[in-house]
Amino acid sequence: MSGFSSEFRSLNTETRGQNSSANKCWTRGSYGAHGLDLQASAFRTPALRNVELTAPYGHDGAFFSLRDFVDHYSESADKLMNYNPSQLEGVLQGTVLNNKADILATRDPLLTGVVFPPQVVDEVTEFMKALTDPSARHLQGVVPGHVPSGLSVDGK
Repeated sequence: MSGFSSEFRSLNTETRGQNSSANKCWTRGSYGAHGLDLQASAFRTPALRNVELTAPYGHDGAFFSLRDFVDHYSESADKLMNYNPSQLEGVLQGTVLNNKADILATRDPLLTGVVFPPQVVDEVTEFMKALTDPSARHLQGVVPGHVPSGLSVDGK
């Protein structure tokens, strides 16, 4: 996908929200910032260090489990085409846009034909968890007594 930075990828996630110029950056990825059709539905790809501690996952936080997010990439075109908005809270169900064909037309070609058996999903998930710094799991000792405003952190 030449024409824009490799830090942006279109990773085949359904789009929610009204597609208006006011929120195009939220619904259409970096297209809203740069106006290039190649960037429709493309979002910045984050670093993987400490990724197990950064839920929810996806540009819109649609995945609460790292394993579910990894599994999302297996047969992603089929999952997109069969996505059922009824799994969303009622107030959000009507916000899913009917733009699946547009998403598939602009998604990263590296996703074409990707099929991960459950064991591979588990292995990739465990690999990603291995990128977590053990000291990042226990941050209680580094919590300051107050923030720059002078307010206490614990609310007391």
